[in-house]
Amino acid sequence: MEIRKILPEEHIKILKLRSASYNSKKDFSDPEKTKIGYELIRALFDDSGKPCSTISVEPLTVRFNGCDVKMAGVGAIATLPQERNKGYVRKLLTYCFEEMRENGQLFSFLFPFSNPYYRMFGYECCNQKQHVNMPLTAFEGLKSPGRAELFIYDRDMEDVKNIYSSFIENRNLAVVRNDAQWKKLFDRDNYTELYSTYIWYDGDSNPACYISFDASAGTEPEINVCELAFKNYEALRGLLGFLYKFHPVFKAFKGYLPGFIDMNMLVAEPFLMERELKTYGMNRIVDVEKALAYLKYPGSNASVNIEVNDSFLAWNSGVFTVSFEDGSVSVKKSAAAPDLSCSVQSLTQFLTGFISLEKACEYGNASVSGKQELLFSLFPQKEMFMTETY
Repeated sequence: MEIRKILPEEHIKILKLRSASYNSKKDFSDPEKTKIGYELIRALFDDSGKPCSTISVEPLTVRFNGCDVKMAGVGAIATLPQERNKGYVRKLLTYCFEEMRENGQLFSFLFPFSNPYYRMFGYECCNQKQHVNMPLTAFEGLKSPGRAELFIYDRDMEDVKNIYSSFIENRNLAVVRNDAQWKKLFDRDNYTELYSTYIWYDGDSNPACYISFDASAGTEPEINVCELAFKNYEALRGLLGFLYKFHPVFKAFKGYLPGFIDMNMLVAEPFLMERELKTYGMNRIVDVEKALAYLKYPGSNASVNIEVNDSFLAWNSGVFTVSFEDGSVSVKKSAAAPDLSCSVQSLTQFLTGFISLEKACEYGNASVSGKQELLFSLFPQKEMFMTETY
């Protein structure tokens, strides 16, 4: 058995493996196209050289506590049906976590087919979106100074980047996109694809909000939200008011919005609105010691001892002493008595701000035995944002 990065010419075997595993159609007619994306693939080969299980690991940069940090986006996990129940995914993830740690990737994020399954490997629910569905008449009367313009890729891309950069500044796990990612998401044809982006410019003509939506889904014209970002809620109110003008040709506004947006504060008649919260992906800390070093200085010198249990990654288990001194933060393993004890799954949730430490304690997922006020202040709930899929 061997686990490694694949060669370009081996990618076609991986694609066939996925086709058999997912029961999905693949086109192998162009040998060169089958090599695209091979750099992201790791695979487990048996002693005969046959690939039995595979995983894709995409390097990402995300926002975390006001900083850019590295994350590994995990996807396309597949095992041949006849090779399942042999522990191959466990072996693949062990290999990949070691690689992630060497690469300085603090987090690993995936979209699971089963939350309990990936919880075994240290992942935990760490993001949610709200699915909304409402008639466009819900936006009648919403007004703010400004105007909306239909986005043109070669002309307006910098305005969209400007809005997005402001929007994600203090929202954890938001992806810091490169040019290729921007092009994939926004270089779309408004007319052949019915995929549109509108930018809202405020009263001073500054780009302040945008929405991207797909109008090709459904049996009648609808605004199916793909991404929404804004600098302030006044701009969002203005853009939503503009969308009312699509009525009556467009019947509904629906799709996934960030979980932190409270639409009750924006629409006049909430009865018109349907909302449903849904989990969106699982996260896990790859390197606890380095991740804790991104905690915010609490304003005065102090230290806390955090005990973490990680049943999958030994280097994440133990007591970590976090010291705050003269504006700096340092972390090291120690034998000190813990002030806080938790699993790596729980730590992942309250370290990123998906929930607060106080809430984790209320639900019995963490235990504080000392320095409660300081610890609760270090781990508040925060706003999260992630639109990417991979």
